Amino acid sequence: MKHLRVCTVDILLAFACLAIVVFLLYHEGATGPYMLDDFQTLKNNKVLKLESLSIQSIYDAIFSMKTGPLYRPVSMLSFALNYYFTGNVDGYPIKLINIIIHIFTGGGVFWLTLLLLRRVGNDTVMTEEKRGAVRWTGYTALFIAAVWLLHPLYVSTVLYTVQRMTELSAMFSFYAAAAYVRGRNDLVSGKKSGFWWVLGAVFIGTALAILSKESGALLPLLLLVIECIFFRFTFHPDISKSSRYWNYGILIIPSIGVFLYLAGVIISKPGGVSFREFTLFERLLTESRAMFFYIRLIFLPDIRLMGLNYDYFRVSHSLFSPISTLPAVAGIIGLSVIGIYGVLKNKYRVLSFAILWFLAGHLLESTVIQLELVFEHRNYLPGYGFIFATGYYISHYLYRSNSLSKSLKYAIPLIILILLAIPLKIRVGNWSLASKFFMNEIKNHPESPRNFSGLAYQQSLIKQYPKAIESYQMASRLDPDETGYLLAGLKVILFKMHGVPRADLISMIESSLINNRVTPYTTQQLCTLAADSLGMDEESAAVSRAIAERFLQIAIMSNHPWPSDDQLGEAYFLLGEMKFRQNKLEDAAADLEKVAALIPGKYDARLGLARIYMNLNKIKEAEEQIKMIERNRLDPDRLIILSNLRQELMQKQRL
Repeated sequence: MKHLRVCTVDILLAFACLAIVVFLLYHEGATGPYMLDDFQTLKNNKVLKLESLSIQSIYDAIFSMKTGPLYRPVSMLSFALNYYFTGNVDGYPIKLINIIIHIFTGGGVFWLTLLLLRRVGNDTVMTEEKRGAVRWTGYTALFIAAVWLLHPLYVSTVLYTVQRMTELSAMFSFYAAAAYVRGRNDLVSGKKSGFWWVLGAVFIGTALAILSKESGALLPLLLLVIECIFFRFTFHPDISKSSRYWNYGILIIPSIGVFLYLAGVIISKPGGVSFREFTLFERLLTESRAMFFYIRLIFLPDIRLMGLNYDYFRVSHSLFSPISTLPAVAGIIGLSVIGIYGVLKNKYRVLSFAILWFLAGHLLESTVIQLELVFEHRNYLPGYGFIFATGYYISHYLYRSNSLSKSLKYAIPLIILILLAIPLKIRVGNWSLASKFFMNEIKNHPESPRNFSGLAYQQSLIKQYPKAIESYQMASRLDPDETGYLLAGLKVILFKMHGVPRADLISMIESSLINNRVTPYTTQQLCTLAADSLGMDEESAAVSRAIAERFLQIAIMSNHPWPSDDQLGEAYFLLGEMKFRQNKLEDAAADLEKVAALIPGKYDARLGLARIYMNLNKIKEAEEQIKMIERNRLDPDRLIILSNLRQELMQKQRL
């Protein structure tokens, strides 16, 4: 037993060295730029930058941005505290914590892997003759964790700042899975205390994972995969039936709930959503190809194929368009059959686990929910299945081989890790500077309009305005259906170069708004165009406000559905503000009434309505708005405005 303890210390020391290596490899990337959703969720989110740790300010920060249906409060809390304790500085300290979370998650990967390998080898009971196998199991777990930590595919998860949400959800899932296996081992050996490990893993782990990112709802299903393959619902005879039924229920019922939710998505939106360029059926076909693309990147991590944006990924319109769709669909069906067959026959446990963990982990983000088609971060948790199997089979071969020397058995895994670390370091270096990042992305993915849009934004930051406009124009040529790129270029002309846009550009944007779908990016650019023009002084804002008002009206009056009520409501709010400043009070009130209906929690709209109704001497309507506002909890600034409005209303009532 003393020898086994020394082995454990050796492995833990080796993991500590691995953690240091991973940190050093990733550290350069902490200086990299913000990307995509980072700006709206983090950089421009002033409420997230805490001035104090009061309960109210923390609450406001957590719910300052609807990043998902549940607001992802655990992730938002981590960002808020990260900002607070690092002086509300953007960039480096935020990404640095992402790197640390990645390493800590690797600890969960190591723990889970060690426990699963011992289940594969039936090593829950230690005997003298198994010591060599147990020692090798520890190093195999270390090797698998190292492959996961060093895999270059995960650079975009760690260094794309807002994907801390994915990191945290995966971290809680890995540790919960390890705790579950620990508890089930106890229940198999007759220790009733294992039931509490199981309950904690399912309830606490799932809650933390979901509140970090909604994909955490898959944790019970992933635990069900572990249960079916490694435990097969077997218990020690001393474990009561009620405990067994609880174990069954807390895995099976939530897993069924996931499938029912997905069925509900299909029933409620059988054709998909209007702002996507694909139908629900086309998405399912396309995702089958995306899944094999992910598998390719896991097994053959060519960083030239990797990237932040895959907006150029071709949509599958049928089983034969493109022709690779048919074999991809057949492949997904085949993998599913192999995985399920392995469970039913209790065969191919490692292979079945790899397949079912991967497929289950993609169930929410890569099936019927109308998200964008391809993102690398979706493999942060699911990719572990194939990494586990690969590491197991390599180590199993090396351990059983009698033709290889002991030094070579250790050298081969080390060579594999070096071959992963080199492209990891190169990719991290590309992520360390905005200019290097976008030039490399465009070099590897010249068909991506979003890459040119990102380059344009960075060019505008360093005042290369003509180049920025050219890049936005290139993005628009690559995706002529996206009005947002034209709007972004227009904003550079209006607000950076302080120029007057050409008439043909205005006509082009108007035509695009009329004929093309209203996408989230289009609404973002429309609303920022209007908000920026409202933020200018009256003299210099005439042209930009007239353009913004015209574009908002066209977009609202078009027959295209908007991505969400919140975005449509925000457009109405900005339009109402413009009309209010033109003293078109009746029109402004009509727009703000629409805002109140679309976004009941937008109290600024009701404050504006109360102000307008008082100006129109509609005292009763103003009082109704104030009463509705008073029913809700407001921040101090809005409370002051509300108090002033109440006093003005009382004065008008006395008159």
